[in-house]
Amino acid sequence: TAGVRMSVPLIFGSVGDVVSERSGVMNIGLEGEMLVSALISFMAAYHTGSLFIGILAGGMAGLAGALLIAFSRKQDQSVVGIMFNIFALGFTNFLYRAVYGVSTDKINVDILKNVEIPLLSKIPFIGDIFFKHNVLVYCAFAAAAVVWFLLRYTNLGLKVNAAGENPKKQSAVSDAGSEGNTENSALDLLPET
Repeated sequence: TAGVRMSVPLIFGSVGDVVSERSGVMNIGLEGEMLVSALISFMAAYHTGSLFIGILAGGMAGLAGALLIAFSRKQDQSVVGIMFNIFALGFTNFLYRAVYGVSTDKINVDILKNVEIPLLSKIPFIGDIFFKHNVLVYCAFAAAAVVWFLLRYTNLGLKVNAAGENPKKQSAVSDAGSEGNTENSALDLLPET
């Protein structure tokens, strides 16, 4: 069960990255966005005592990182992503040490409580693994399913795929005309929100 719970940040990041990649944006800076989001989320939850504010702050930090990367698209995507990852690693280390010091004392925040899904949580072996987790685990599974459905079976999915396959020909399926780069940048904001 711990493996499923600890995979949640990776699921959320992967779901957003699928949308970015499908729209034609190579988001190499995703790891940096996740790192900044994790630190800001921890700091907000620790200082406010509210897990909800911590989760919201982490999402907003990821959005800020995605905005920074999205509006630097005139540069090489690989270089921008790698530079953002290096920046995020140094920034988070610096900020953590500046706020909490280098002591070895453990700093803790509360965790979300597990929610057991009736009947399904009683299934031997599978129930313990998939149906006795906190709300974020269920949200991650739902997000993956919803994004899969949207990209595969909706008009929006067709537009996203068209934007990624050939941004100049996107106007054939989109009302956006030649605004392909704007749509690509807007879709890049999804990984951490």
